[in-house]
Amino acid sequence: MPKAQDKKEKVDKSEGLVPDIPIFKNPSNAPELEIPPEKLQSILEYFCVGDEFAVVAIECEDEIQVCTRNATNNVSGHFIGLPADTKVKKPGYFIVEPKKLTSLLGTKYKGSNMITLTWKPNEKIHIEDEKGNPTNITPKSLGNLIIPPLDRRFTFKEKKLQFNIKKGKETVLDEATGKPATENAKTSLNIDQAELLKGANDMSVSDVDYIIYHIDEENGYCISGIWNPKGDDSRTDGLVFEDFEGEKIEKAMPKIFVDLVKRMSGKINIQSTQEKPVFALSQWVEDGEIHYTVVESKQKKD
Repeated sequence: MPKAQDKKEKVDKSEGLVPDIPIFKNPSNAPELEIPPEKLQSILEYFCVGDEFAVVAIECEDEIQVCTRNATNNVSGHFIGLPADTKVKKPGYFIVEPKKLTSLLGTKYKGSNMITLTWKPNEKIHIEDEKGNPTNITPKSLGNLIIPPLDRRFTFKEKKLQFNIKKGKETVLDEATGKPATENAKTSLNIDQAELLKGANDMSVSDVDYIIYHIDEENGYCISGIWNPKGDDSRTDGLVFEDFEGEKIEKAMPKIFVDLVKRMSGKINIQSTQEKPVFALSQWVEDGEIHYTVVESKQKKD
């Protein structure tokens, strides 16, 4: 994480909203992306989760990155990959509403083999299939976009979630590069979607908006409602998981966690560190990789 600005400096209140990423600073941004419509639709569906992700960036360089976070900064989504038959003909970025574009792809371009997206400066985003059927959609502005700059995103090295190393409150910098030094998450495991969704039943029974997951090498359970002593609580023991590495973990997840899990299928990788308030949900799929990060719920003592 960058060091805090000197208090005498004027603080830019937009920091973290309009991202400080080189690709977004190109004044002649004019991307051109050729992709099968069903491939783009399947990627964008990861970001059609309730009203959490209103706007996303589709960054096109050597591969495609789709990223965003919600307005309260407690949930982020990040796809990285290059689906089959996809070509980045000109680098750049698109700023779109994922729900609106997903709906368009699933209706007008459902039978198309390929679409080309272009966005010339001061124009609308133009979409056209191999038959020449055009659509022009109004792009969102960078000011509508909420994503962390590259140096603040959760990154992975060899499928290991990286956290910045801290010494007290200071971020440790790498002597060679001057960038924040990182370390692997201390806990990693694989768990089936159905096992994680057992917590949704507990949350429904207790009628609260959080689920607490407890997982160690020998045992896993989830519980909900214990922060509301006047109400019901529910617990599910015996969560089944695989490939557990590291220390035991205990995280309280907000309701949106369930909606994100439902966007995935099969085995889901979870990584975290007990002293950090973040769960990372990941899958490495055929066309790339999808990562969600969810910030832990604060304990409620009513």
